[in-house]
Amino acid sequence: DYEIFKTDVEKRDQTQNITLSEREIHYQTEIKERQMKNDQFLIEIQDLQTKLSQLHDEKTTNETQLNENINKLKQDHEVQYKELRIEIDELNEREHKVHKELHQRESHFDQQITEYQDKLEQANLKI
Repeated sequence: DYEIFKTDVEKRDQTQNITLSEREIHYQTEIKERQMKNDQFLIEIQDLQTKLSQLHDEKTTNETQLNENINKLKQDHEVQYKELRIEIDELNEREHKVHKELHQRESHFDQQITEYQDKLEQANLKI
C-alpha cells in the first residue's frame, strides 16, 4: 500500500515536474520571442527617430532656402520698382517738357500767323 502510494506520488511529482518543465520552456521561449520583438521594435523606433530627425533637418533647410529666395525676390522687386518709378518720373518729366515746348511753338506760330494776317490786311489796304 505504501509502495503504491509512494509510486503514485512519485509519478505525480514526475508528471508535475515534466509539466512544470514544459511550461517553463514554453514561457522562456515566449519571453525570448517577446524580447526579440521588443529589440526589433526598438531598432525600428531608432530608425524612425533617425529618419524623423533627417526629415526635420531637411524641412528646416528647405524653409531657410525658401525664406532666402522670398527675401531675394522681394529685394529684386523693390529694386525693379524703384528703377521703374525713376523711369516713369523721367518719362513724365520729358512728356511735360514736350507739351510745354509744343505749346510754346503753337503760341509762337499763332502769333506769327496773326502778324502775317495783319501784314496781309495792311498790304491789301495799301493796294
